[in-house]
Amino acid sequence: MIKYKSKARSTIMSGQTTRYRLGSGNVYITINVDKDNEPYEIFTTIGKAGGRDFAMAEGLSRMISLYLRQGGDPKKVVKNLEHISCGDAQWNDGTMITSVCDAIAKTLKPHTEKPLVVKEDKDAVDKATLKKKEKS
Repeated sequence: MIKYKSKARSTIMSGQTTRYRLGSGNVYITINVDKDNEPYEIFTTIGKAGGRDFAMAEGLSRMISLYLRQGGDPKKVVKNLEHISCGDAQWNDGTMITSVCDAIAKTLKPHTEKPLVVKEDKDAVDKATLKKKEKS
């Protein structure tokens, strides 16, 4: 059996909660991020505690959190949950939310769309500098 090491949880974490409206009620999704601003855990609440929808949302959030804490790629979560639909679809501020799964994906997606950071290639810079000096 492969053992994975989970990232340690800080005592205080930053997060954001997003509310969506579905036919079955309001869905609240909280994504907490680690010190590197990477998604660390997700909490999803819908309906009343003890209800079927609440239990499914909590179970899914726990599994996603476990995956993320062990270094899982949030893009894979988004790809697999986005556009799953049920009869509860609703428009939310111009975005169609088709299910709790879709709401989780749409909340997590901005964490996967980071601007590209271009690192300077030191060797290329050194070669360019040498060429300029040789021409002088």
